[in-house]
Amino acid sequence: MDDSRKNSKTAAEEKMEGWLRAASALPAHHVVLLLANEVIHNPDAGAKDLEEVLALDPAVAMKVLRLSASAAYGGECAETLLLALMRIGFTAAGDVLKVFSKLQKQGTFSPRAQKVYQDLWAHSVISGLAAREIFRRAGVTNQEMLDKARLAGLLHDMGRLLLLAGAPERHELVIHGNLNGHLGSPARETKVFGFDHQELGRVAGDTWNLGEEMTLVLSAHHKESLPGREFILPNLAHLADWVALKIQDEWQPDLEEPSQASLKALHLDPKELRLSIAAVKHQWKKVVEYLEEATPMEQD
Repeated sequence: MDDSRKNSKTAAEEKMEGWLRAASALPAHHVVLLLANEVIHNPDAGAKDLEEVLALDPAVAMKVLRLSASAAYGGECAETLLLALMRIGFTAAGDVLKVFSKLQKQGTFSPRAQKVYQDLWAHSVISGLAAREIFRRAGVTNQEMLDKARLAGLLHDMGRLLLLAGAPERHELVIHGNLNGHLGSPARETKVFGFDHQELGRVAGDTWNLGEEMTLVLSAHHKESLPGREFILPNLAHLADWVALKIQDEWQPDLEEPSQASLKALHLDPKELRLSIAAVKHQWKKVVEYLEEATPMEQD
């Protein structure tokens, strides 16, 4: 963030910066953490192998991305998770996993908040799969661009995860309170917290040095706040979010149609977007099966 931006921060922005500390309380999915540690300790594994695992967890992926953007690694955010891992190396990535392993032993959420976290985790992973699939259907074949798309989908709702981690009990009002709007509605969050997950996402992107377009992914992926067509990733995140909500239809059964401007920004036929739902649902099923197979069996 430049000096002029720092000097012009509002009281609300300063308040939201305090919420960023909640990132330290975000857990990793326990099986993803197990698989990632196996990759780290496999002498034959490489950064691409680790990326494939960490693309299944928004909290760990964001921590790696933030580390890649720190002054210790040049102060510029990597555009993909693979590039971030190549920049920081396996030793630093292993240190990140140790932090999450320690947090896992301590425990983070109540059973009710844990269910909300699991739903948000699933939504993030499905959105990552959806963003990649939509890009493919829009004619993108470059692997780095597809990786970039998946990362954008995975991280777009980081603000929601931060709200949950920062105040699990208050966040229950967003989900279970007698408020207007669907479960992911920014308006419901504003009534409870005084700001919504997109506003918090903007502060996170600025503070963590994530770059302009990734900051817009976190802060402008809802229909009413989308940026212009020149910013592809936020428009892609909006469509990926829509596909994920279609798959998780219990969250928003009366889901409105996605932005036509976003479809035009990607030169995507609406039929292709709808066809992507079945493809992403199949990919999500494969992810669930993969994690179930890797889940340690409980000892009697």
